[in-house]
Amino acid sequence: MAGAAPSDRALSLLATVNNHGDLAVKLSSLKQAKDILLSIHPSVAAELFPYLIELQSSPETLVRLSLIEVVEEIGLKAMEESSVLMSVLLEFLKDSDSIVARQSIVSGTNLFVSVLEEMTLQFHRRGKVEIWLEELWSWMAKFKDAVFTIALEPGSVGTKLLALKFLETYVLLFTSDANGSEKPVVEDTTASKKAFNVSWLVGGHPILDPYILMSEANRTVGILLNLLRSAGSLPGCVTIAIVNCLAAIARKRLVHYNTILSALLDFDPNFEIVKGHHAASIQYSLRTAFLGFLRCTNPVIVESRDRLLRALRAMNAGDAADQVIRQVEKMLRNAERVSRDARLGKDDQQSSQLPVSGDLLKRRLTPLDTEEASNNHEMPSKRIRYGPDSYSTLPVQMNASGRDTTSVNGVSSEPSCIRW
Repeated sequence: MAGAAPSDRALSLLATVNNHGDLAVKLSSLKQAKDILLSIHPSVAAELFPYLIELQSSPETLVRLSLIEVVEEIGLKAMEESSVLMSVLLEFLKDSDSIVARQSIVSGTNLFVSVLEEMTLQFHRRGKVEIWLEELWSWMAKFKDAVFTIALEPGSVGTKLLALKFLETYVLLFTSDANGSEKPVVEDTTASKKAFNVSWLVGGHPILDPYILMSEANRTVGILLNLLRSAGSLPGCVTIAIVNCLAAIARKRLVHYNTILSALLDFDPNFEIVKGHHAASIQYSLRTAFLGFLRCTNPVIVESRDRLLRALRAMNAGDAADQVIRQVEKMLRNAERVSRDARLGKDDQQSSQLPVSGDLLKRRLTPLDTEEASNNHEMPSKRIRYGPDSYSTLPVQMNASGRDTTSVNGVSSEPSCIRW
C-alpha cells in the first residue's frame, strides 16, 4: 500500500477501523487516516468524509470518542468542506455514553468559536460571506440549540456541567468586551489574532445581527440566574457550576456584574436539603467567587467591596478577604513604583543627552540624597506604623497594569481581573 495514492491509503485505513477486531488497531488506523486527510487537498479529502461518518455507529466508545476529535481537527483546518461532518457532533450529543457526549460539547464549542470568527473575518476581508460558511454557521446554530436543551433538561450531570460552560462561553462571546479589540485584525496570522468581540459586528453583517446576539446573551444570563434560584431542585455539583459560570461572567463582562453580585449575595439555599450533599462545596464556591471579585481592581467592582467583605465575614472568611486586599494593594503599589521608576529612567536618559555641569548635577542630586537619608532614618517607625493589620484600611489605587500570581485559599489571580 506504500505506493498507493493518499486517498486510497486513507480509504483502506477507514475500512480497517470499521472491520478490524482489535481496538488498538482501530484507533491507530483512525489516527493515520486523519493525518492523511489533513495532508491532502480538502476537496479530495471531502470525498472520503462519508466513510468517516459511517464510524459514528461503532460500538467502541473510544472509536466514537476519537472520531469526534478527528471531526474537530478537520473542521478547524479544512473548514470549507466540513459541513457534512457536523451531523456527527449533533448525533454524539445524544450518545448513550456521557464521555462521548461531553467530548462532543467540547469539540463543538471550539468549532462554534472558530466558525464565528471566520464569519466575521471573511466579511471584513471580502465584503461577503460565502455560501459554505453560511451553511456551516447553520449547523453551529443547531449545535447551540441542542446544548442549551441539555443544560435545561434532566439528563447526565457530567454532560450538563459542560453544557452550562457553553452557556457561559455564549454570554462572553456576545456581550461586548470593553477591553477587547473594537475591530478585527483581518490578516490571517496566529500572531495577530485577537479574541472575538461582538462589537466587530456593529456596522452591519449579512448573517450575524449583533443586537439580536447581544439580546440572546442577556437572555442566557437570565437562564443562569433562574437556574440559581431553583438550586434546591438541582444536584449540588450543578449548582456549583452555575455559581462558577455566573462569577466568571461577572468578572469578565462588567455590564452584568451588579445583577450577578446581587443574585449571589441573596443566594441562600437550604444547605440541609441540597442534592448530592455538596453543601460545603456550594458555600466554598460562593466564597471563591467573592474573593475573586475582591482581586479585581475595576471601579465597578471596588465599589462593592464593603458588601463583599460583609458576606465573606459572615462565611468566616474575613481573614482570607483581608489577605486578598493586602495582596491587591501591594500589587498596585509595586505597579505604581515600576511605572514611576520607568518615568524617572526616561527623564534621566533625556537629561544625560544634554551637557550638565558638575555644580548643576550636585544641585540636582542633593535633595534626593537628603530625602533618601531622611527615609532611612524613618524606616523603623514606618515598619511599626504600617504593620499587616493596617493594610486593610488603605484605599485601593486604580492601576490596571500590574499582575499578581500568588494564591490565597485556592483563589488564584486572574489576568482578566487585573486588566479591568
